[in-house]
Amino acid sequence: MADGGAFAGVRALGLYLVPQSIWLLFDLFRERAKNTLVEEEESVADEKTGQSETPETDAENEEASDEEASAVMLVKFKCEAAEMYIDGMSSEDEEERNYETKRFKNLLSQATQAALEIDDEFYQGAAIHQIVKLCVKANDLATAHKLLYKVEDRFLREEILNSCPRLLPSMNVETAHN
Repeated sequence: MADGGAFAGVRALGLYLVPQSIWLLFDLFRERAKNTLVEEEESVADEKTGQSETPETDAENEEASDEEASAVMLVKFKCEAAEMYIDGMSSEDEEERNYETKRFKNLLSQATQAALEIDDEFYQGAAIHQIVKLCVKANDLATAHKLLYKVEDRFLREEILNSCPRLLPSMNVETAHN
């Protein structure tokens, strides 16, 4: 078809729905952060009046885990959105190529920043795994390696290497030089 092919409508829908989904997630995170801030202010007020509770309960630990898991999902959504721009980065049309590359790099940067802000080692490794897979698909092995070295857990690092075997030959070369 002259109008962009059989998948033009699907791509257009995807270009609309993915950013909308991301903004919805941001709104949810913002609302959760507001609620957390209100709870912290109430806690400070309780401490001033002498009505403090135990410092950390199981519910608070579970909430922290939920927040970390939500952050991993946010990284995954950003990676999925960025993946849509990979094909356009090799376009013959310079304007399209520049636009697609800019959007890809922006989403990659946002995903990386969100992943590195995760405190829990396991959740951070899971988020970095998503980004490394994206980088391998985009043939950005240098960034993939940099992020891989941020994963401290040996098991997670091995899982990432198993899912991205293209990193293995260059990993052997790099470790041979060290």
